[in-house]
Amino acid sequence: MAEVLRVGLIGTGGISRDAHIPAWRSLPGVEVVALAEPVPESRARALALLGDPGGGRVRAFPDYRALLAAEAPDVIDVTIPVGPAKAEAIAAALRAGCHVTCQKPFAADEATAAALVDEARRRGRLLSVNQQARFASAFARARRWVEEGRLGALRTIRLWSDFPNAGSRQWLEYAVHSFDLVRFWAGREPRRVSAWRKQQTAAGHELLAVWLDFDGVLAAEVWDEMSSSTTLRWGFRLMGEAGSARGHEAFGPRMMPAEVAFTPVGAVAETVEPAGLPYLPHAFAAYFGAFLAALRGQGPCPSSGEDNLRTLRLAFAVREAAAAGAWVPLG
Repeated sequence: MAEVLRVGLIGTGGISRDAHIPAWRSLPGVEVVALAEPVPESRARALALLGDPGGGRVRAFPDYRALLAAEAPDVIDVTIPVGPAKAEAIAAALRAGCHVTCQKPFAADEATAAALVDEARRRGRLLSVNQQARFASAFARARRWVEEGRLGALRTIRLWSDFPNAGSRQWLEYAVHSFDLVRFWAGREPRRVSAWRKQQTAAGHELLAVWLDFDGVLAAEVWDEMSSSTTLRWGFRLMGEAGSARGHEAFGPRMMPAEVAFTPVGAVAETVEPAGLPYLPHAFAAYFGAFLAALRGQGPCPSSGEDNLRTLRLAFAVREAAAAGAWVPLG
């Protein structure tokens, strides 16, 4: 593996400019060498953020096919919206011999997701999905407490959020973060899911309530809404036999700083700790850092395509459960 890993960007929209580019620039041993973006103004803004407004060092292309034909990056980072074009961009990058990281979700249906996972396996390339919430300070701290046994055996997980959501596609494009976090904390897969959804605002935002049964003992609840805007954005509580953790995580800089708190079983007072670095761009940089370490053989692939396929299957089951008004089993 090269000492300096070369990265190409496919898509330079808002999430790329606000989070991906700052994260890549903060990491040692990596260089963004090319980008593909059909909108000239977006290309220009991305080049400026990369410190190369003239494009002398970073090659800019209007189409990812031209980028893949002209360059041979070690890594391709895909941030275009989910759909057929995104799936083809991921597949094309894998065929070109690149490792791929992409913004969630990486596919809109299970068959496409499974085909991309198979393609990466055949090519011997890493395919990783940027579920960067796992790396946010408060969420990661709670996971460490679970792994260390500080909470004891988990009994309930509660997670709520009030992000502006995508209406009828909320379950896939926004709540998928919540589904992934619940799996991350639990360390195992739910066996069945129930869900309920309704339109909540005149703007088309939806309320999505989800209940998960893991093994008849551990239960989880996800509450995703946009009835009002607060400074919490994400809030959570994990309760175990030895104690409980609660906290919140804020996506943007104007929101309440993240924190996490622990309460031992039987105690009244809790210990509150600042969670650490802010979500933007830290969670993205931490995820990319873990991905680069995996490329160098220094750790497991974070949120691999195989693993994230389980998160997508959970999202698809949530949609089915909400439509059927019944529990849906998970394989």
